[in-house]
Amino acid sequence: MKFGTAINRYIAAFLVTAVIGFPALAQGRFQPKPLTQTERRVCQDLDFCVDLLLRHGPDEFDYQVLAAEFQRMGPAGANKLLKYAAGKSETNTTRAQLILSQPGWRFTPQEQRKIAALWPSGDIGVQADMMRRIGSPMMRNSVVATLLHEDPKIRETSRDILTGMNLHTDFALPSTAFNTLVRALVSDPTPEIITLIGTFPDPQSGPILRRTLLSGDPNSVMAAYDSLYKSDPKNAFGALMSALEKLETPDQALAISAMLQARHQNRQDGFYMKFARDLAGDAAQPKLVRMVGLDALMSQSSKPIVALPDTEATQAAYAYTLQQPKIALDKYAYEFQAKTGRQSAPYLELIWKKLKPGDEARYVFTKVAGQIGGTQSAAILQEALTDQVDWRVTQAAILGLKDEMTGPQKSAIEKLAKSHPIRQVRVAANAAVDAGKSGEINLAKWEKSLAPKSQYCQVKPTDFASLADQMPYFEDGRIAARNGELKAVARKWLSTAVAVKDGWLAGYRNGETGGLLFYDYATEGHKRFLDGPITAIVPTRKVKLGTTPDAVWIVAETERSGRLYRLNLTHHSAPQLRLHAQLPGPPASIHLAPDNSVQIGFGPAPVNHPPLRLLPGGGIIDGCTKPAPLPSNGALPN
Repeated sequence: MKFGTAINRYIAAFLVTAVIGFPALAQGRFQPKPLTQTERRVCQDLDFCVDLLLRHGPDEFDYQVLAAEFQRMGPAGANKLLKYAAGKSETNTTRAQLILSQPGWRFTPQEQRKIAALWPSGDIGVQADMMRRIGSPMMRNSVVATLLHEDPKIRETSRDILTGMNLHTDFALPSTAFNTLVRALVSDPTPEIITLIGTFPDPQSGPILRRTLLSGDPNSVMAAYDSLYKSDPKNAFGALMSALEKLETPDQALAISAMLQARHQNRQDGFYMKFARDLAGDAAQPKLVRMVGLDALMSQSSKPIVALPDTEATQAAYAYTLQQPKIALDKYAYEFQAKTGRQSAPYLELIWKKLKPGDEARYVFTKVAGQIGGTQSAAILQEALTDQVDWRVTQAAILGLKDEMTGPQKSAIEKLAKSHPIRQVRVAANAAVDAGKSGEINLAKWEKSLAPKSQYCQVKPTDFASLADQMPYFEDGRIAARNGELKAVARKWLSTAVAVKDGWLAGYRNGETGGLLFYDYATEGHKRFLDGPITAIVPTRKVKLGTTPDAVWIVAETERSGRLYRLNLTHHSAPQLRLHAQLPGPPASIHLAPDNSVQIGFGPAPVNHPPLRLLPGGGIIDGCTKPAPLPSNGALPN
């Protein structure tokens, strides 16, 4: 049957159905019946399917439907597609790949062999998805062979395929793959390559895996130790001890620490944390070895929790470890007292000295100081009262001092109770002052008392999205999705933009995702500054015609709240982004006032926080008053 004749027959059938069915439709009695299996069929035979493939691209025909039709044809359908996929026509190759990549295929070993032989040809992205979905040892072997391909895109795609594939470590790789994997490991180590190297006999793989334990890359160290352990647990532990003796850098130490933490999660007896405890407390060990044990103990995130040993060597290692820039202090906060034992206060004091206003861990450790108590904690809480960036730190300090306030602390808290712009801080401060008289703290009482007294006014939103229309079109940048993967942004997500020297700052929001990007005229590339929905970008002061701002405010939304950032754009240095203030809720509306102040609303009263006003100098005050904008060194008063 010819293609044109068949299409005409289908059109004629449709018109007949429409004419016959119209009276029933007019009378409201039309009820379509499900199509039969025969009526769902598009292809009368295999040649008809091939004709559709040759005549219609994916934008003209539903390839999922066409794939189902080829699948219905059995092995003949798959073989016909594979013939076109291996042909010389790039168009037909790509179309055949697209059909073969649709769900529903069950490829035989012989068909898989043909697909593996196609790599890399046609649309390598489409073929990569197909090979990853099949995931057989044949696909794996074909991809390994191109890890050193002359085309960098093929090299990168080969690694990506392995990342999402079952590596089938029980099925041997060809002997020729070993040298390829080793050379790929040298150029760019990944856990998948290390795991595949580990499938070869120990005389070949052992020396490489043992050297990888000192790579300084946590994921590589985990994969190398896992391969060694699967081969011989006793020799694996011996290799670990040998690596500890050869430590030279903090990065090497932290990578082995991460490996101990990962192994600990799969051992109910706490073996790896007990081993870490021995390392941390052994004065005979070098400081880098003690650092391995100490960081593992302080970063452990699953029970049983093993505490630090009470030795001077451990405290010395602790002070040294905190000097390293890559320490994840937020992990140290998890069950801090259980991890540090009876000596919590000295360890907390060492951490506090490292923290700066705006650090997320500063809020966490302020709460910890309130739980520990004592002279050292009181000094920390006293300093936390003056935090001008994060109102949560101030609130936690107030609650931590409520039972043992000195005269100066009481005066400071009484001042906060009257003048702080964040209602949650005033609630905590009033309740703490009250507790000094009654002995009980009652936050609900003061929340109920202060909410009706709060000033609410309408914040007329500025349409930042329409102002962003002036931004030129750039090649799409990339933002981080919630799962951490980078994804291309769409122009329709653009929520705010400002022209700056040498380019544009652009804020995006799409539901719970978004980001702040800088598009550079000179390089035609982009730089990612922030992840998460961006509500507004506002110059810190009015910009004269023909000039660009030296600094801007960034109003961003977090998962449950909001943050205000300042981005300095001085022309003699690289842009510098810092947190200016933690907001009391997600920003609901933002108004740019004529005096260049920024009014931020958080939603209807009384549940949401009253509006705030950001002054040009950086100070934050009640949003419903309009005082003269005064300069400020910090956002929040103390």
